[in-house]
Amino acid sequence: MKILQYCQHVLGVGHFFRSLEIAKAFFPHEVLFVEGGKKITDKIDAFTHIKFFSLEPLEMDGEFKSFTVEQSLLEKIKQSRKRKLLSLFINFNPDIFIIELFPFGRKKFRFELIPVLEYARAKSDTMVVCSVRDILVEKSDQKKYERRVVDTLNSFFDLVLVHSDPSVITLDETFGSLAEVKVPVEYTGYVVRKCSGKGGVALPENYRRIVVSHGGGRVGSELLEASILASDLLGNEYRIEIFPGIFIPDPDLKRIKDLAQGRPNVHVKEFSLDFIKELVSAHLSVSMAGYNTMMDLLATRTPGLVFPFSQNREQRLRATRFEKMGVVKVLDSFDPRKIALGVRELAGKKEAFKVGVNIDGARRTKEIVEVYFNKRWS
Repeated sequence: MKILQYCQHVLGVGHFFRSLEIAKAFFPHEVLFVEGGKKITDKIDAFTHIKFFSLEPLEMDGEFKSFTVEQSLLEKIKQSRKRKLLSLFINFNPDIFIIELFPFGRKKFRFELIPVLEYARAKSDTMVVCSVRDILVEKSDQKKYERRVVDTLNSFFDLVLVHSDPSVITLDETFGSLAEVKVPVEYTGYVVRKCSGKGGVALPENYRRIVVSHGGGRVGSELLEASILASDLLGNEYRIEIFPGIFIPDPDLKRIKDLAQGRPNVHVKEFSLDFIKELVSAHLSVSMAGYNTMMDLLATRTPGLVFPFSQNREQRLRATRFEKMGVVKVLDSFDPRKIALGVRELAGKKEAFKVGVNIDGARRTKEIVEVYFNKRWS
């Protein structure tokens, strides 16, 4: 099979890494991976079955209301991306077109996606698949939003893949019109990254390694700062490792490095593209509650203190569900005292970490797509 996979990340990097894990699972099928956000693929190791194509990057502000590029350049970039994506689709002529999140999200990218979908329906035999995470964000006009999503799915798509375990959460909990979707909806289980081996630093047996992160880095630097301050309330047996995000603004990074100065148990590290490797040897993770970070905790059985992104319900809903299952403890503020208490409570409980959640989502995505593709031609 030839697979065209579209991923547009606009703020963090979770969407990108989840899509990449799915692309990796499609081996040995040929994958052309289209990246539409700030370029990350030049930092990714090569894969024999994956080729990358980068559109001019478009990002959005923290409230997801507008593009960050100057208005005078925006229309030119949109027209260029629209031409390139349609040309890419025509020339590659994929058997499968997988679109991450749209039409459940990425409304502002209809300008380039709808022309491709119209072409796919009119002039190709391509099977069109929506790849969507477990939880959707709420909308100001939910009824209008759901009507548009249902119409788009029923007009252009052949399959919806939900990267969730329905025993944890189902899509209809955040999308009330799911029964009106006429195309098949399949649950894959959660998509997790595989760990490539042991990571971190060797520490004496009585030390506790605490890994602190905030995803891609454009939001959440307050959590890193509060964790550095929390180190003053912890003993020297706690090693606090701070991992700033790849897109952290320079002023935020400088402030974090300055704050860490003079604190011998605090170490500011480089952003890790293989972050799950860092969690393997960690006694505790302090982080935001994004999809990928939570899945990394599941995969490595690492206890977590999590602070959900407050802009919408997505991270809080996921965090509270997993808190009930004993996977994480939810922080309600950036209070260093509460972080220190949580660190003392959870660090070192890794061996007791057990949870029965389907985390085989990448492999199952490949299997489900193959089954539906073969049905089309049987």
